[in-house]
Amino acid sequence: MNLMHIKLKNGDDLLGLNVEHDVDGQYHIESPIKIKFHPECGIIAQRWLLLSEKEFVVFEEKDIMVISPTNQRGKDYYKAFFSEHKESEDYVEYTIDDRSDEEKVRDELRMSYLESKTATKH
Repeated sequence: MNLMHIKLKNGDDLLGLNVEHDVDGQYHIESPIKIKFHPECGIIAQRWLLLSEKEFVVFEEKDIMVISPTNQRGKDYYKAFFSEHKESEDYVEYTIDDRSDEEKVRDELRMSYLESKTATKH
């Protein structure tokens, strides 16, 4: 499985298959899902092309911050999304209960930090 992690400049984290870079500087990504980290729900995976019949998307190079191979955790979430996902569902939530207390605290701090980046400051 050629699964890649794509971090877009708008902040979206995507996992997608068969990422190809063409001569025009565009990336073609098959079956992308968006991964969202939520401090209470854990990880939420959502089909990125939710309202489309297409199974691939094309991004301009300028819209992408990072593309890298997906780690094992990402592969597990991607595989679980498509095995647990039903056609009527827009997203699947994953809770990570097998973490140690230290990992839970670290994840909560990371989520708080990520939320602070997108929060409206007055």
